[in-house]
Amino acid sequence: MYKLLIADDESIERKALRNIIGSQYPTTIEVIEAVNGIDLLAKFDCFKPDIIFCDIKMPGKSGLEAMREIKAKNPDQIAVFLSAYDYFDYAREAVSLGVKEYLIKPAADNYVIDLVQKLIDILDKKKLQEQELSAQMEKLAMLDTYFQNTFKTEQNSEQYNLYEQHGELSARLEKLLKTASNIMEREYMYPLNLESIAKRVKLSSFYFSKMFKLYWKKSFTDYLAEIRIRESCKMLADPSFSIKEIAAAVGFSNSNYFSRVFKQIKNITPVKYRNKILN
Repeated sequence: MYKLLIADDESIERKALRNIIGSQYPTTIEVIEAVNGIDLLAKFDCFKPDIIFCDIKMPGKSGLEAMREIKAKNPDQIAVFLSAYDYFDYAREAVSLGVKEYLIKPAADNYVIDLVQKLIDILDKKKLQEQELSAQMEKLAMLDTYFQNTFKTEQNSEQYNLYEQHGELSARLEKLLKTASNIMEREYMYPLNLESIAKRVKLSSFYFSKMFKLYWKKSFTDYLAEIRIRESCKMLADPSFSIKEIAAAVGFSNSNYFSRVFKQIKNITPVKYRNKILN
């Protein structure tokens, strides 16, 4: 069952959407309600919805502000903006946040149902891909176990030779390492370390570390740091975000550490970088 979160300060609109969606998908979708932008953020952290229907104009924190924070945490979040006003500026900012759907209230029942079905199809396809990937990971784990049992870990040169000489193994490892990279690109804002990623792709930490550096020509730590700094540069272009907020949004434990890593990679401090691109 998928979770759909409806955020709207007008209870009539929430109930209308809930009834339309609930009657059409009683066993497929669980509908959750939020009364404003602040409530939306709290419900997002608690329920982890698959789909968000979000009113643009809400008291306390607008839908645009709330979705900006949500997208910083989960760039792939599926969302639909709701509005009683067909304003171009709203639609333009929605596109900038990666929100591709925009409903003008009140929307016809059949349009809402067609839109929800489209989003369900996207989620079903994603789930199928994840299941196929999981099956592939199990096969790769079996291969990795065989590889480690056959060769002692200290025989690094033999491991590298096997990696380079056997096309099938090379292709499998390349796919596995790209999967690890995709996880890092998608979840860089969360606490990540080499051991956790190695575990998720079902490889030993030692072997994963060696193969990762061999393939990407840089260590796991450096690779992750570069992703986070790259994303922070995008946020630095928006003066509404503080350095502390940016550091937290891209996965750093504190702003001082963020600034040190930023300067190591960009050879300039975050503050000077911001001043340079804004002036």
